Amino acid sequence: MPLSVYHSHRKRFAMPDMAPDTELILSCIRKSLPPGTELSLEKSFGELGIDSLRLSQITVEIEDTLGLTLEDSDIEGILTSSTLRDVVRQVEDRVRKRS
Repeated sequence: MPLSVYHSHRKRFAMPDMAPDTELILSCIRKSLPPGTELSLEKSFGELGIDSLRLSQITVEIEDTLGLTLEDSDIEGILTSSTLRDVVRQVEDRVRKRS
C-alpha cells in the first residue's frame, strides 16, 4: 500500500493504542461491514453479523492488503476466535511468521 494511502487509512480508522497492523486488519474487516457498524476489539464476528461470505471477503482483503497468504489453519483460527482482538492476534502471528 502506498504510504500516502496508508496515512489516510490511519487517520480514517485510527483507534487509540494500536499498532499499524491492527489498524490495517480492522480496516479490512470494516470494508465488509455495513456503513456505520461500530467496531470494538471485544466484539465477536457473531455480534457484527459476519457470516461465511463476509468472512471470505475479509480474508481476501487481509491477504491483499498485507501481502500474505492465510493458510486453512489461519482461517480456522479466525473462525473460532472469540473477539476481534483474537482475530487481530491470529493475523499478526501470521505476519510475523512470514517475516
